[in-house]
Amino acid sequence: MITRFRYHLEVLVFITGAVLMIFELAGSRVLSPYFGSSLYVWSSIIGVILAFLSLGYYCGGKLADRTLKFEIIWLILFLASLSVFLVLVGQKEVVSGLAIINNNVLSALFSSILLFSLPSFFLAVLNPYATRLKIKTVTDSGEVIGRMSAISTIGSICGTFLAGFYLISAIGTSNILILISLILAVLMVLYLPLKSIVSFFAMISIFVFFAFTYFLTQSNKIDIDTMYDRYTIFDTTIEGRDARILSRTTNTGESAIFLDNKELVFKYQKTYDIYKIIYPGANNFLMIGGGTFSYPNHLLDNNDVDIDVVEIDPKMVSIAKNYFYFMDRERLDIIIDDGRNFLNKNEKKYQVIFVDAFKSSGTIPYYLTTVEVASRVYRQLDDKGIVMMNIISPICGGDNLFLASEYLTYRAVFPSVKILQINNRYSCNSIQNVMLIAGKQDLIFSNTEIENQGFKEARVISENEINSSDAIILTDDFAPVDQFVKNIANH
Repeated sequence: MITRFRYHLEVLVFITGAVLMIFELAGSRVLSPYFGSSLYVWSSIIGVILAFLSLGYYCGGKLADRTLKFEIIWLILFLASLSVFLVLVGQKEVVSGLAIINNNVLSALFSSILLFSLPSFFLAVLNPYATRLKIKTVTDSGEVIGRMSAISTIGSICGTFLAGFYLISAIGTSNILILISLILAVLMVLYLPLKSIVSFFAMISIFVFFAFTYFLTQSNKIDIDTMYDRYTIFDTTIEGRDARILSRTTNTGESAIFLDNKELVFKYQKTYDIYKIIYPGANNFLMIGGGTFSYPNHLLDNNDVDIDVVEIDPKMVSIAKNYFYFMDRERLDIIIDDGRNFLNKNEKKYQVIFVDAFKSSGTIPYYLTTVEVASRVYRQLDDKGIVMMNIISPICGGDNLFLASEYLTYRAVFPSVKILQINNRYSCNSIQNVMLIAGKQDLIFSNTEIENQGFKEARVISENEINSSDAIILTDDFAPVDQFVKNIANH
């Protein structure tokens, strides 16, 4: 048995400490396809895990006082391994079922409870139980408790770095859950008595585990984790044509192309072409948020222009090349950087800046929404420059607070700001793509000009339609974007 090894309990708490943090970080990728990765999602995950860790530590201590046997460890490890495995097999059913609740905060919270409570609890039970087994006398109890706690914490630190810097982007969320469950299962076998019949069944269970999870993870969808997000790529039919979609949530597409001619699918991307009405002859562009580079490709195919694209996720370049027929282009410069960091450092002037970094209504980088950013964008435009920003929001009603606040924010910097409804078939209260356009000179264009350009379903929204008494100018110090969009389901 492993108990013959002197430091086996130290190794156990180190590994379980690492596993716990890997599980917590992977948990965010379990929920993000349904609820985004907003502050509310992270708060739900961290809060639930901390709550059940506390309960597990308490119950582990009580169990150690009542029954102190090495044989109990294998049972705890078995339950921990099983509970992680259940997250793997049941995540889609649980989260998609709760996603129907018309409240993202409650959906994320209940999903966290159902998915993350048991693994957190059983992993926490191990720490005080192993520590109690290590204590031989009262005189050394303080030193043992301190040492075991330190080892567990060091394990958690290593797990955090391992998951954040490598595992998530290298092997993906589902494989991480398989790995965690397998590690716990192997530890369980090591704590079983030798020649036990249970050991035999445990080995058989591991074999079945491998076989089952292999078939489980087979899918016609491509699931990719990067350092920044989790994406699904799948082929579908749109308007009777074969299309390929990149999605980061279950009910929206981040980017898409028609497979027959690589034409843009999403209407909001085509709407960027309205720059031709506002700034005729513009040929120098910046885009914040590249995605699969479908719009830059479109722009270069049809115009004699130069465009710089700032994309935070380096893996998006390979995704675009491997699945969306993207190729390097002479007049396209890809800059791998955070959009805000780029704007902070950039000295170059542009004629038109496109912003497509607000990937869903539930996941908005607040630091790209503030008046400080608007001021930097203003300084990096030439004298006639414009910025066009895609926003997902209702136009009116109580849930348009982010749109109304962003409008006020850009009005505080730019002399002229307009809001464009991309598809007038949507009602004012519907969640939809809306284009904010701000210019350093007066933006003078009419609905008729927009229609003549081919955008027959777009219209300029009056300021009264988006007015909200609760709207504020967003600043780096105070930009409660998550609060503003919490009632908007991912679009």
